Amino acid sequence: MALAESGALHGAGFDAFGLTPERHVTISVAHRRDLLWAMEETLRCRAVHAVIGEIRCGEIDSVAVRRLSHAAAESGALALLLCASPSNHASTAATRWIVSTSPAAGPYGPGAPRLGAHLVRNRRGPAGSWILEWSDSNGQFILATHAQSVATPALNQPHRQVA
Repeated sequence: MALAESGALHGAGFDAFGLTPERHVTISVAHRRDLLWAMEETLRCRAVHAVIGEIRCGEIDSVAVRRLSHAAAESGALALLLCASPSNHASTAATRWIVSTSPAAGPYGPGAPRLGAHLVRNRRGPAGSWILEWSDSNGQFILATHAQSVATPALNQPHRQVA
């Protein structure tokens, strides 16, 4: 059903972002547990830089998410778990984002593609919202709106003693 609703990754789309389609592997599974297992095992491979998984509906097992977080931290790879509809369940993920489309703004009609990125949970700093716009000239997303500072790592502060 996910393919019918959202489509699939396409090599030309990878080329547009400067990624070679020969360097990606797509795995399709029937069950959520198989997806989470495949993501975890892939994250343990040192040659992998990023793993993206998509879950269409339902809750995600907190133990599985902890295992994914741990595997990503050990390998240094980026782990993205995409959910079609965000849930409010607890998560061990360092950040939680909600990404959506945003109206394109051009002086004479539609402009460059835009998306809204909302950082709704951040263990290391503040949350915030930004509108990002694709720039064909340099091949990356740029800020289309004034944004808050990007969250900085949490400071290691000793506990204060009460007198």
